[in-house]
Amino acid sequence: MDARRRLTRAILGLWFLLSPAPAWSDGPAVSAVNGKLDLQGGDSSGTGIGMAEGSVSAPLGQYFGIQLDGALGKRDPRVVGGNSGHVFWRNPGLGLAGITAERAWIGSQFFDRFGVETEYYAELWTLAGSAGYQNGFAPHSLYTKLDLRIYAADDLMFSLGVHQTGGRYLGRGGVEWQAGTIEGVGGIALFADGGIGTHGNDFILAGIRFYFGENKSLKRRHREDDPPNTVGSDLLDNAGFLHSSSPAGSGGSGSGGGGGGGPCHGPSCGVGGPG
Repeated sequence: MDARRRLTRAILGLWFLLSPAPAWSDGPAVSAVNGKLDLQGGDSSGTGIGMAEGSVSAPLGQYFGIQLDGALGKRDPRVVGGNSGHVFWRNPGLGLAGITAERAWIGSQFFDRFGVETEYYAELWTLAGSAGYQNGFAPHSLYTKLDLRIYAADDLMFSLGVHQTGGRYLGRGGVEWQAGTIEGVGGIALFADGGIGTHGNDFILAGIRFYFGENKSLKRRHREDDPPNTVGSDLLDNAGFLHSSSPAGSGGSGSGGGGGGGPCHGPSCGVGGPG
């Protein structure tokens, strides 16, 4: 029993040694009303994609915050978009825990997600995770996301993650650099993201992000202002399922031997792709 206690204490000691507290003091869940706007483009599974994403965050008292996300763009030849909401508790010196709801679409095919999200803040990195359930024209299934964000400097972040949707996996990596701030307006950042997934669900994107609010470092923005906008990320997670240029159930290309039929509302609608 004593050996077990000593081992537990050693593990906890090592954890706290490697996870020093952030350098700034605790504050409200959201420092003030703020926003951001992304303009990005690239390739999604061999198809050109361009998208704009925006978010607005606001405090709900001292300990809670709210954020509304939106996205709109085109994944040739179809329009893509969606919206989501976050309600969360946060301590900027410790972490975040909240609930999320989302609807996103590619052409006539949509999916809904309902879940929880959490973040843990260490001095040089953030560990973020989320999980929930999705339905619609994508598999009716659980989804999970785990992301590690490493701050090489206060204005430079690298990220690595693994996302799972309907039994398919997507490994992701990215970088964001806040190139500068504009007095009284906010910051300007450049970013790039890429992913390699099962069944050919790959992507690469790059763009520019405008932050609106107080002038502060990129790391402080991520921990004091807005959680990530989830819409574009979740669209790319599901792109391998919502791949067809024909509405689900229309009997278009990709269905092996079968005529059309009426509208499709089952969990397999829109599922396809290689393999």
